Amino acid sequence: MLTRRRFMKTAAMAGAGAYLGRFLAGSSEAQVSSRRVVIGQGVDLSSLDPYEHSAQLNYVMWRHMLETLIKYDVMNRKYYGVLADSWKAEGTEWTFNLRKGVKFHSGDDFTAHDVVFSFERIMKSKQQASHLKPIKEMKVLDDHTLRFITHTPYAPLLIALKERVIVSKRVFDQGAEKVLRHPIGTGPFKFVEWVRGSHLVARKNENYWGKPAQIDQVIWRPITEDAARMTSLETGAIDIATAIPPHEADRLEKKPGIRVERVRAMRSIHIGLPLRFTPFRNRLVRMAMNHAVDVDSIIKHVLDGRGYRATGTSGPSILGYNPDIRPFPYDPAKAKSLLAEAGYPNGFQVDLITPSGRYLKDREAAQAIAGQLAKAGVRANVITQEWSVFWSGVMEGKHPMYLFGAFNLEDPETMFSLYFETGVTKRLEYSNPQVDQKIREQRRILDPEKREILLREIVKMIYEDAPTIPLWHAEDLYGVSDRVIWKATADEELFMYEASLRG
Repeated sequence: MLTRRRFMKTAAMAGAGAYLGRFLAGSSEAQVSSRRVVIGQGVDLSSLDPYEHSAQLNYVMWRHMLETLIKYDVMNRKYYGVLADSWKAEGTEWTFNLRKGVKFHSGDDFTAHDVVFSFERIMKSKQQASHLKPIKEMKVLDDHTLRFITHTPYAPLLIALKERVIVSKRVFDQGAEKVLRHPIGTGPFKFVEWVRGSHLVARKNENYWGKPAQIDQVIWRPITEDAARMTSLETGAIDIATAIPPHEADRLEKKPGIRVERVRAMRSIHIGLPLRFTPFRNRLVRMAMNHAVDVDSIIKHVLDGRGYRATGTSGPSILGYNPDIRPFPYDPAKAKSLLAEAGYPNGFQVDLITPSGRYLKDREAAQAIAGQLAKAGVRANVITQEWSVFWSGVMEGKHPMYLFGAFNLEDPETMFSLYFETGVTKRLEYSNPQVDQKIREQRRILDPEKREILLREIVKMIYEDAPTIPLWHAEDLYGVSDRVIWKATADEELFMYEASLRG
């Protein structure tokens, strides 16, 4: 009689074999060499249009093929140029000197006109327009010099630019529909093909402006089930498995040829309490929800201790971290009392929406949270959704309550804007005039130390107003074949340009 694990292993092996057989038969690109890395992750790419979605894992894949002006070095905590050589800020003007000699995969030269074209597209995007809202005007000074003029002095401009990828204006003008099926960038890898639900393939750009990648090909595979993802790693069908379940980490490390990469994530996990759901418009209810969740217990029993309690929107490695904040203590009686004071003596019913496989133990954590809320009288119905459906619901303001991961970003500005600033998005529909005023004020402070003080104030104000239930920073776990030389970072950047293979 098959045990569940043996059954899952057999199924995963069969699936992996069938996948590789189909892939090798259908694409000559898969046969370029054995110097390829296959990444198994819990979710698929959402779109080939880099301006249609804004989820972090999309950027991780896109940026292999499409590049940004700058990037952020998490280890050394500083920005560095990619398509930009250098930059300087004076008041409302940011001048960027662009890298010369860079060509798109089409052979066209990269110029400042491509940046302006790309950013104009972003400014029309429902998903990403808010990121570039601070920019009032863009001026091309010459082919390799570009100036951004912001409405007011805007300190966090770099955090906005580091995520915005650049596409070719000339190639897009020749056929937008074709480009959206086959992205053309300047990156160290070129797009080969994407089959939704099966794989995304990129191969090395031999004519890359920088040092060519040491890996010939990168393949991403969406494998939503944890057991299937682990088995694919153990059988060699994939080289890197993301979101390793905590209880599997020790077992995997005992397997010959496999190691587990561990890193404390910058991303924090929250339960969003959107104000579109009538009870959550009352601060007492939001406070009650925070008292009703035993975060420490979930970290211990659901995450097997692989997490760190979150307090607010910033962690220790993020600007604005406020060590003076004390988390809401777990107190179901207090939660019941607050609900009664708010006019809900019998609690209420609400749907709790969660993805599955995107974050560490996301579905299991949501179920545990629902069980805890019940003790305070809140009847949460857990609904699991496939990632693209879930995220569309977040962006379109459809969920009454949901589990989500806040940004793996070094600066809280983006999260402030997208979740807590009045009228910017539908994610929480939260509005607090005092918070709005402070958010606007911190943007104008170019002095890092003075801005940090204000960021801490904002983080504390938001935490005390409780529009979310801050949960934890996970310990990100990756299962990695020993043939791959690569180190995990706190920002989820599986950037294979920086990886190599043994032998």
